[in-house]
Amino acid sequence: MIRESLEEMNFNKQLVFAYLTCERFFPNCVYFSGNFSFGNPNILREAIDLVYNSIFQEASFDKQNIEQYLQIIYQNIPNTNDFSTFYATIAMYSGGIIYESVNLLKKTEIEKKLTDIVTMSTDAIDCFIQVRDDMDFEDESFEEKILNHPLMQTERFLQNGIISYLNKIDTITLSDVNTLLQLQEKSAITLKI
Repeated sequence: MIRESLEEMNFNKQLVFAYLTCERFFPNCVYFSGNFSFGNPNILREAIDLVYNSIFQEASFDKQNIEQYLQIIYQNIPNTNDFSTFYATIAMYSGGIIYESVNLLKKTEIEKKLTDIVTMSTDAIDCFIQVRDDMDFEDESFEEKILNHPLMQTERFLQNGIISYLNKIDTITLSDVNTLLQLQEKSAITLKI
């Protein structure tokens, strides 16, 4: 339902959704960088700012410029094979959200990129829940426990709330984005133990 609702929105509303997801998951990149000495969060912050600025003014990028930017972002996303901590997986998903949000600016394969953004956000939370709660994969109710976990419910609530808000407005204003940012900050999800 979330993906279908996103696909029906205009591009600027899709960018707002992507931007807000970046903001929710960026702290995981900062945490990983600070604790595991990998990546430059400032580069990822600039990428988020690029998405934000593109909401309000049509960016004049050609695909080659975006590809170059994506390469720089990619270099700041950890490869999980290089780290023995589950935080690398969370940082990978969180960085991937930022990567795909910038990738949206190419205006190609939008539905796939939105799906990836939604999936990576829930995958990051899924990973965190599994490790923090020391979950047993053999448990018959494993998936149900993840889906019903308060952290996962909060993320779904935020996604649905953002979509609902965006569906009620015709055009996006700075005030709308700030309102949504404030609402999601009250429900911030910190993925650290």
